[in-house]
This record gives sequence, C-alpha cells and structure tokens, in this order.
Amino acid sequence: MAPPHDPSFPLLQPQRQPQFDLRGFDEAIYNKGVQLIHHRAIPCPGGLDSPTDFRRPHPDHLGCSGGFLFELAGSCMALFTSNSTSQRATEPGIVGASSGYVTFARFYDKSESQRVRVCQYDRLYLPDETVLVEAWERFEHQPGRADRLTYPVAAVVGAVIDRFGKRYLPGDFTVADGNLSWAPGREPPGSADGRGVVCAVRYMYRPYWYVQFMSHDLRLVTQAQLGADGTAQQVVDVYQAAQVQREYFFRSEDRDPEGGRSKQRQVDPPSDLPRFGPR
Repeated sequence: MAPPHDPSFPLLQPQRQPQFDLRGFDEAIYNKGVQLIHHRAIPCPGGLDSPTDFRRPHPDHLGCSGGFLFELAGSCMALFTSNSTSQRATEPGIVGASSGYVTFARFYDKSESQRVRVCQYDRLYLPDETVLVEAWERFEHQPGRADRLTYPVAAVVGAVIDRFGKRYLPGDFTVADGNLSWAPGREPPGSADGRGVVCAVRYMYRPYWYVQFMSHDLRLVTQAQLGADGTAQQVVDVYQAAQVQREYFFRSEDRDPEGGRSKQRQVDPPSDLPRFGPR
C-alpha cells in the first residue's frame, strides 16, 4: 500500500497541459506507413424502383463491382498496425485472415487542403502495379465471348484446363482488360445446350483492401492556437482510422441473375453483352 500523502508537500500541478502532437503523428505515418490509392465507394442504384428494394446480387455492368460504383479519390499515406491472421465469425460470414488497422494521413499527397475522407467499402490499392498475388478458380467458359473471372487477370500461371483435361496455353488466349480473350478456333468447346465447359485456371491479379468498418470516422483533439488576443484552445478534426480486409472476404458474393424469387434490383445488361461471371 502506498504511504499516505504528506500535506506539508502539496502536489504540484503542471502549468502547461500536454498537447496532442500533430507533427509527431504525421512523422510516424509518413516514416512508417505505406502509400495507398484510395477509391471511394457508393452503392449502385441501377434498376432500383425505390431505396427499399431487396438488395439482390446482380450482374456486373460498366463501372459497377460487387454492387458498388468506385471513383478515384487520390493517393495518401497510411499506417498499418495490428495485422491479424486469425478468423472470426461475423454477420456476413467468416472473416478470413489478412485484416489490419489503418490510420490515414490527414491530407492526400501533394495537398494541404484536401482532407482524406474514408467510408465503409472504400477500396485501397498499392500504387505499384507489379505487386501481384495468385489465385486459382473454376469457371464456366462463355462460348464466343471473353471470360471474366473473379478478379481482373494480370497474367495466367501455366495453362487453362477444361473438363476433358485439354490444356490451353498462351496463344490460344490473351489477357485483355483483365479478361481471357480466346483466339478464333482455339477456345474450349461448347455443350449441346449452348453452354460452355467448366475450366480451371491459376492466375495473378492486383490485390487490394476493403474498408470493413470505421474505427474512428471522427477524431477530435484540442490544440492551442496563437491569435491576436493570445493563446486559445481550438477543437481540430484529425486522423481517421479503419479496420480493413483483403478482397477475398467478398469472394463468395456470387451473382445469380437468373434465379431467386425476390425482385431484381437492377435492369438486365443489354442483350448483346455477355453474362459475366462473378467479380
């Protein structure tokens, strides 16, 4: 037990209260963080009759991915901490590994006025497009059309193999706009009902993170501001922080444009466009 306080020696309170060191926080983010390309997310309203329509999975269309539209916001520095490799159960399902806690810089790069504003489901990319990861996938070939896989393809690893064991090598197909485009007469065969055969492929794609939820969408601190009348306290909005998750958490959100009893939330794509696979 600590000895009782001796009143003959009064406790001395500091004359100056400690301040939140914005410059020190900035230095930590810029010295230890990484640069990210921020894309803002907004729910796709395509085909909705009212805001309360059922949120059904729907076919991809121009500019839409996973039910969201994305636009480039800018590049910024961010500090990753508390990276996790564990799994946990949430309402959407099992959240896999590769999640982390990210604190963002206050401003976008090359700007002292444009604040970094992040929201749920925003996407974060690394600026280096040569940083790639691998994935394998089974897909149904679309006869006469380009095949769109779960993620935009940067390069195919090895060969594409169909259900009969036939291998298709580069030259039989090319990678264009993230899709597999087949050379005339070299694509996998179709079935009697007009559907394509099941194929498997291993490929490389560019990884990214989703903002899973905001830990600090509003973080306020008090700063001393020197004015004409002396020093005054001012409330300042500073760094946002979020929990981020790698893109494969959303991989199971396949689209089912043909089935289901609930009303479609979006108009079908034009008839001359292919029914793309999930992304």
